[in-house]
Amino acid sequence: MDADNVNLEHKAIRMEAHINVDGESKLENCYWFYNTMQKVENALEKGVFEDNELEYRFIRCCTSLSVQIDGEIQSLYCFIRGKCRRKFLELELLPENPLDHTLVVNKTRNEMVKKIENEMDPKRRLLQSRIVDACERVLLLDPANKKLYNILEIQMRNLAPNLSALVGGVVASRLVVIAGGLAELAELPGCIIELFADGRRLPVTSIFHYETGYLAQTEVFKRASSRALQKRAFRLLGDRANAAAFVDSTKGDPSGEKGRLFRAEIELEMFIPIRDLEPPAGRRRVGYLRSITLRNPEAASWEKTQKLRELKAALLRELPSSSET
Repeated sequence: MDADNVNLEHKAIRMEAHINVDGESKLENCYWFYNTMQKVENALEKGVFEDNELEYRFIRCCTSLSVQIDGEIQSLYCFIRGKCRRKFLELELLPENPLDHTLVVNKTRNEMVKKIENEMDPKRRLLQSRIVDACERVLLLDPANKKLYNILEIQMRNLAPNLSALVGGVVASRLVVIAGGLAELAELPGCIIELFADGRRLPVTSIFHYETGYLAQTEVFKRASSRALQKRAFRLLGDRANAAAFVDSTKGDPSGEKGRLFRAEIELEMFIPIRDLEPPAGRRRVGYLRSITLRNPEAASWEKTQKLRELKAALLRELPSSSET
């Protein structure tokens, strides 16, 4: 058995104690869960809050519940995958998606229920019932999490439009909550914002990995295809998140145009190569034009700076003005 399979089996074993709890201890049966979801339903009907303090408290409550649900779904997914991996080998070849994995396993629910009724071994019967219960819980928690994502996107577009345009409403809410507020986030340097992560996803060795940070949930990071691009995306996102939070804390741009500009700058510096530049005198050598790309931050030159200015100017002309929005 290889190392990945061993780790998966160990995760499934550790999750058994978490799955095998009475109904009173489950997240979806807690008063806090139903109370928060009721507030979300009311907020979806009424819209944004007029009081900033009430709005921040609501965002903090929804963000905390969303983080809890994400951790719960991930735990259930590890349990289901660890126990059913031999039966659904094809799913191991697909990208990790807890909902898709659970839906496939849940399609065989009738078969599993029959096995539970006909199973004579009490241990196997208990295992089958746990798998069915885990699938039901994932399918119950996922719609609630989508509602939380929806309301967080709406509220964060009102509270921090530029930060939301840069990293997304859900990630923006988690950054603001973990920092203690929008003004507090604006005071933190980018190197600290990069380290914001869910503590439960950190490895046992306490060594930070980019995949565990909240910035790894952004679309810009997901587009990074290599480790070097991921590292650069983290650094750029952390710096721009600090700038966007400062703009939002001072109410500098309610339209979110600067946040969209920050995001476009990151995408330009990461993914768009420059090929139509003339090399300066004394450096006309073969392969020079291919070497000047925005993927290599060390290849700084006056041509690269000039091209960036032209691209930014063209981008600003294409973006809608604040009066139009």
